[in-house]
Parts: sequence; structure tokens; C-alpha cells
Amino acid sequence: MAAENGSFILTLDYPVTLKWRSGESVQSETYKTLHLRRLNGKHQREIRMADNDNVGAQMIACSTGLSIGRATLLHDEMDASDITAALRVIRFFTMPGRTTGR
Repeated sequence: MAAENGSFILTLDYPVTLKWRSGESVQSETYKTLHLRRLNGKHQREIRMADNDNVGAQMIACSTGLSIGRATLLHDEMDASDITAALRVIRFFTMPGRTTGR
């Protein structure tokens, strides 16, 4: 679903719940959607600098605003079809714009 500001809200076919320990309690957060935003130059540089094994997680981190640690955990638990869908949207954001002239 496209948002007014050019971002995209992707509904995950397979929601992911991340759990982590915070002191003595266990915290959790469920991701049913990803709010993917257009990338800027800083994000492109961060993606280029990422290790080959971590490029997908870095792309998700940059586009969603999640920390790379949280995005890596999310990426590791996401279904492959949801990862593919998210990366397609992010790649769409980086496609060349319209050309003018001849």
C-alpha cells in the first residue's frame, strides 16, 4: 500500500515476533507490516559498505529506520517471500527516474 509521502507499507504474509531479554523480563514485538521509505545518499553508502551476507538486512534497516541489529534479527526470522517482497520495493525506490529530452 503506497502512502502519500512516497513510502510503502508492506503487509507481511508471515508476521514475525522478535523476543529479547531486558533485565529480568522478556520483551517481544510483532512485525505485521514494514513501513518502507525511500533511500537517500547516506543510506546508499551504508548499503554499499555492508558485508555481502548482510546487504538485505542493511537495506531493510535503512528503509524502515530500524537499527541494524534489530533489522538483522528481523531479516533472519522473516519468510523468504516476505524478504523478496521487501527488497523489490526498496529496489523500486532506487530505480532511475524519468528521463527528459530526446
